[in-house]
Amino acid sequence: RLMNRRKVDITARFPEFESFTDLPPGTVLDGELIVFEGGQPVFARLQERDHLSNARKIRHGARSLPATFVAFDQLYALGNSVMDLPLSDRRLLLEHTVGELGQPWCVLSEGIVGAGVALFAEVRRRDLEGIMAKRLSSPYLPGKRPDTWQKIKKRSTMLCAILGYIPSDEYPYDFR
Repeated sequence: RLMNRRKVDITARFPEFESFTDLPPGTVLDGELIVFEGGQPVFARLQERDHLSNARKIRHGARSLPATFVAFDQLYALGNSVMDLPLSDRRLLLEHTVGELGQPWCVLSEGIVGAGVALFAEVRRRDLEGIMAKRLSSPYLPGKRPDTWQKIKKRSTMLCAILGYIPSDEYPYDFR
């Protein structure tokens, strides 16, 4: 099954992932679906796919806007939780799992050790959203973002001129 973060089964919307059935029984992966356009992830294209409900349109979407599953963690192996293991061990297990699956639509997220500043500079250069920094010793805590995991987003600023402002509760005129 393919579940979104709200625990809704979205398997039928993404038929290109039917090969997930080739995973060993009791395997649970954590990752993100991405639709690429011109080598860049485009969230709007993923939303297009996610909102399809007609079977014919879903099949067409799978061909015209194929999704990729980017795996970044493994939570269960052979039905046993591995969430208490350190991230470094879970990543080794995940590398093996993704490698054994051998599907081009399922890729392992890149893990960069010791070069986070350079990676973030590249993320900014490519105009991507940001990065997740995680301690290699951290366990997986479902539904929580511990202080050992930091989401680092690109911040953008824009120079603006405010030409007028009237606070709504102090406006003296009633045009009703």
